[in-house]
Amino acid sequence: MEKGKFPKLYGKSIRYFLICATGILCFVALGIYPRQKSMAELDTEAVKLETEIKAQKALRPVFANLLKEGEGQEPHGLAFSRKD
Repeated sequence: MEKGKFPKLYGKSIRYFLICATGILCFVALGIYPRQKSMAELDTEAVKLETEIKAQKALRPVFANLLKEGEGQEPHGLAFSRKD
């Protein structure tokens, strides 16, 4: 084999490697990273919603009790205008 062919082959291999590595980095930077960031935001929102649901479950008996107490009673102290 000739010695002149090896440096050209080696140079092309590095060039192809750099092009492929750049393509993979661009794919990760433009495709995967933003999705990962949005997934983290969705996880945070899910935790907030779970906290709200727990609070509502804890307050449900209080609300049901207030509905029972207020059922059938007419509001007092309010003046209703009569329609003619």
